[in-house]
Amino acid sequence: METLAIGESKACSDNSTTCTFRKVNGGIICGIGAAGFALNSVVIALLIFRVKLPRSQNLCMFSISISDYLFSITALFRGIGIIRSTFLISRTDESSLRCMIFTLYASFTWNIVLVALLPLTVERFLSICLPLKHKLFMKPKTVKWMIYSCWIPAAIFLLYDIVQYVIIDGTSITYHRHYHRCVINDKVRMVVMKTVFTIVPLSAIAIMYATVVVTVIRLRKQTPRFFTMTSAIIITAFVAYFPELLLYLAEVHMDYEIAQVLTVTLYYSNCISNSVIYFVINRSARLTISERSPKPRGSESVIKQTSEI
Repeated sequence: METLAIGESKACSDNSTTCTFRKVNGGIICGIGAAGFALNSVVIALLIFRVKLPRSQNLCMFSISISDYLFSITALFRGIGIIRSTFLISRTDESSLRCMIFTLYASFTWNIVLVALLPLTVERFLSICLPLKHKLFMKPKTVKWMIYSCWIPAAIFLLYDIVQYVIIDGTSITYHRHYHRCVINDKVRMVVMKTVFTIVPLSAIAIMYATVVVTVIRLRKQTPRFFTMTSAIIITAFVAYFPELLLYLAEVHMDYEIAQVLTVTLYYSNCISNSVIYFVINRSARLTISERSPKPRGSESVIKQTSEI
């Protein structure tokens, strides 16, 4: 979950350095969101129509791509809010309907984007550390239930937010002028969400992945390319989420610009990193894209003449 209270914002005027930084920073986040939306759409299509991975791995990657796809939409609108210094075309006051809808949607995507990595981590952990258990437990049906167990708690929290902060108490969602988005003013909720959807999954992923790395080094195992892709996905997730979590727990206050880079830009960068890793490491995905991409006019005739020669 994106942290707000660790940066000190300054007044923004048209010619100030702070205002220029906000526009550049918002543009970068918008670009990340747009690129993440496009790339994850392609990855989802490839996983559905061009399945090259084993079924359990394919399901794990599909869940991650869906969560990143939703997260990229949050990043896109978040960047627009920073550029405009308002929330889209909405009023910058309390309980704006657009602001309320975005807050609930963003909260859901923040909750699911890290938890979605757990099934993939468990799959790699069992495959390398407990291969016999992997063959026994990692059936498609089991993997589906693992994925459901990640998405259902996030959906339950979303339902709770709607009931509590929209139906029962419509004044708890207020606009935060310094950060150009609405927030839910409930510290207990923040602690619960951080614990359930950030601290617990991040700790579990760290323990399992560390065990996997130790096993690979100790036994000198030959790891497949999918392990390289999984490792890159987990490492980038830690790079994106750990600074924000550490600063939140330590309650560190810093300049607005530094806070934005560490807790907003870096945080949203994860919605694009997984799809980039997928294309870089997965050769079949790159070949599929190159086959489907339009070729320049005359290239087919040149290729035909070359083959005849």
